[in-house]
Amino acid sequence: MKRILAWILAALLVLTLGACGQKGQEETPARTPEETIGDFLQEFFTPDLNRRYQTFQTASQEDLEQAVEDYYSGLAEFTSEECLSQMISNRDLARYDSLYEGMQVQVKEISTTLEDDGSAEFTVKILADGTTVEYQGQLTVTETEGKALVERFWCRI
Repeated sequence: MKRILAWILAALLVLTLGACGQKGQEETPARTPEETIGDFLQEFFTPDLNRRYQTFQTASQEDLEQAVEDYYSGLAEFTSEECLSQMISNRDLARYDSLYEGMQVQVKEISTTLEDDGSAEFTVKILADGTTVEYQGQLTVTETEGKALVERFWCRI
């Protein structure tokens, strides 16, 4: 009986590990440069998305490195490592989130003009506690290994 139970447990373990391996191998669907830009801007301009800013603000000094990684994780799938590093250094997201702390904010409109070289100008209109605010900026998106990523981002916050 113990031997049968051991085999059942071993089989369950193999099935579990196999399922985890397949899940890890799933790729995110390929996005066009336009989709990447739209998704990136939506993520960036939605303040405190998933309570990211509140969680970041309450992180202890010991957990600061992980808190920064978690805070920017939503943007990581849309940006190159260099772009994300630059955004962290400039504190772009933290400055934006702090502007709208405690306010009801909704992204109302995103418009972009993408050039053949991957450069784009954008306008994002948000509704912040009933007031429309407009942001304009530039970014560059490149396709590498079939994946479009934001390589450079600039917006006056």
